[in-house]
Amino acid sequence: MRASTLFGMPVVDRHGRPLGTVSDLLLDDPAPATICYLLVNTAPAEGAACRTVAVPWRLVSPGEQGDAIKLGVSGEALRQMRDIPPPAGRPPRK
Repeated sequence: MRASTLFGMPVVDRHGRPLGTVSDLLLDDPAPATICYLLVNTAPAEGAACRTVAVPWRLVSPGEQGDAIKLGVSGEALRQMRDIPPPAGRPPRK
């Protein structure tokens, strides 16, 4: 799977409930670069703004149909993860 196909893909919890969409990947440094985190734009809860959070790559797996990314965390656990600001001079991905 190409990384570019992940951007904008739906993200669901282990029970298939929607959590948000993929916005980016974080790689470690120095080389060889490996994926460390999946950045997820969370679905806004009532009265809350959309956030971008970093989910450890070890908690990420493809959905059964290949049309979503499944996380090994609950929506509540995702809400507890820290926000990741967009890179300077670049708006967040939608």
